[in-house]
Amino acid sequence: MTTGGLRPAFFKGDSMGEIVIRSLGVRDCVPGLLQSFERYQQVTRVWRTVGGEQRIVDCPFTEHWSGEEKDELVINTLLPALQAGGALYVAYDGETVAGFALLEGVPAGSRGQYRILAELYTSYPYRGRGIGRRLFLRCAGRTREMGGQYLYISAHSAVESMAFYRAMGCVAAGEVNQRLAEKEPCDCQLECRI
Repeated sequence: MTTGGLRPAFFKGDSMGEIVIRSLGVRDCVPGLLQSFERYQQVTRVWRTVGGEQRIVDCPFTEHWSGEEKDELVINTLLPALQAGGALYVAYDGETVAGFALLEGVPAGSRGQYRILAELYTSYPYRGRGIGRRLFLRCAGRTREMGGQYLYISAHSAVESMAFYRAMGCVAAGEVNQRLAEKEPCDCQLECRI
């Protein structure tokens, strides 16, 4: 996979202007950072292992983060990852958070070949505009700079989420990260060679 699409860091958004991707640091991880971000997903079908095979099954549910949940993510996930050498990319439409991606800084895998793409989300009103792809490619480029060979993703099993990751070149992980698999047993463990 090539990450040649990493630049420029801004691209056309909606009629309000351009989406700009910024790399944020520890000082930026404060409560309220994600308040303009809308995490909403109505899931109907997911990938599950049934009888040893991967299949699509019906599993309707809705995910919607409260303001408190967004602040908890900032303080308990984003901030510690940055303090450990990770990278946080946030896509902005003006002052509105249109998407974000978090790359952990600590190598993973038996040979340190992986860098974990811990978070990748596009705000509900901004989906389908290429923001997730741009964030993914930024993380792939940073993974290469950090000496990693693969992105590792514990991906949401929703059919739409998996279609995105497959389009980005992700396949089943050759080496499963047991910590992540146990934390989110319904997730699909993926890797993407960069």
